[in-house]
Amino acid sequence: MQQLLLVLLTLLAIQAFQVKATCRFRGTSYRTNQHWEFEAGSKMFECVCQASGIPQCDWAVTRARPRCIDRTSRISRQLGESWEISRNNRTLDCMCNQNPLSRNYQISCSGKNRCHQNGVSRRKGDSWKYNDITGLIMSCQCFGMEKVTCHATVRKDIPRPTLDAQWVNNYIVYGNVLLRPSLATLQACDNGHKVVSSGHTWNQTRDVTDRQYTIERCVCRDAIIQCDPVTITRRSEPHCLTEDGEVIDVGQSWIKVHQSFANIRWRCVCLSHGERNCRDIGFCPTPTPPTNGAIVCVAAGDAGPGQTIFCKPMCLQNFDFHNRRRYYRVWEVCSHVTSHRWSGGYAEDPLLLAKCTRPRAPLRGGRQSLYLQTDDCSSLTRDQIYNIEQSFIRSLHHRALCGNKCRAISVRCGDRSPIDGPE
Repeated sequence: MQQLLLVLLTLLAIQAFQVKATCRFRGTSYRTNQHWEFEAGSKMFECVCQASGIPQCDWAVTRARPRCIDRTSRISRQLGESWEISRNNRTLDCMCNQNPLSRNYQISCSGKNRCHQNGVSRRKGDSWKYNDITGLIMSCQCFGMEKVTCHATVRKDIPRPTLDAQWVNNYIVYGNVLLRPSLATLQACDNGHKVVSSGHTWNQTRDVTDRQYTIERCVCRDAIIQCDPVTITRRSEPHCLTEDGEVIDVGQSWIKVHQSFANIRWRCVCLSHGERNCRDIGFCPTPTPPTNGAIVCVAAGDAGPGQTIFCKPMCLQNFDFHNRRRYYRVWEVCSHVTSHRWSGGYAEDPLLLAKCTRPRAPLRGGRQSLYLQTDDCSSLTRDQIYNIEQSFIRSLHHRALCGNKCRAISVRCGDRSPIDGPE
């Protein structure tokens, strides 16, 4: 019995010794007689866990591997290794390579094989599709060096943007998202040679005889091409042709009017055979005051095509703007720089710069100058109208937008709709 007890105690002691005989090295546990390797500098160490729990390591000099030190992530990179980094909202491709002049190892990062669109990084050769606000499917491809090409077939049944889509400069505000419209959004046409926007005009020859020839005057209107025949008398004297096919002698002038926007026009003079000189004489159309609100307009500069007009929509008491971005966009502008079009307007009415609707929630605290301190615009006194105009002029002067002078044009009231009860 005593001998059996002695054997059990011996086995327990051996087992306890084996449990203790575990080597810990750099946070890792190794069993007795287990081997491992690690590299430090130019030396390669080969270790084994001894029964005493103390590792025994022997080292040998190894040839240093070519590496680059990535100071951004503090990671050692091997020669030829590639990875991606994000810098200034752009994705760059990096690689560890050798400088052919100094023979040193260095990291080079480049975006030449990348394209970025709508916040997404693409590699050279990548293809993708996306839908614009009209439902048109655009097929795009990345050619590198930030060059992206997108193609789509222009349809003639493209629906117009919804009533809640608002144009702001060259963008469409749809909900809380800013979308840049494609050509189809502008109701473009495909004339067989290229895609042209609405309002674009061109001539194409139909019949030619000895005494006369017939051309077709074509125009793109809302994705529909309309062509009208025009007969031209063949003349040897120097002359010019108007957009309607009318013959104009040298020295005579005519008015050229945009097919889609009557306020965009030019005065053209025939200089020599087929050569003309056209000068901008367009003007800005009068914007529509919002219902349940008013609009104040100020002109900067002398009257004429070079004049700039600023208009600020305002809402009555108990009404707020349909587009919440109006808090950060106080006024709209129209000038020859904007092709005599207003920088913001709704799709169904480009002259309507804002909508004032009954708010569903308590009024949000926006700029006080965007609101009239009355619920009846028609009751404004001359002094109140004068104060509204001068306040707007001071804002423009403060931002150095008035140039030599600014003058108030008008303060106009919109229609009034009844205030509905709470929903």
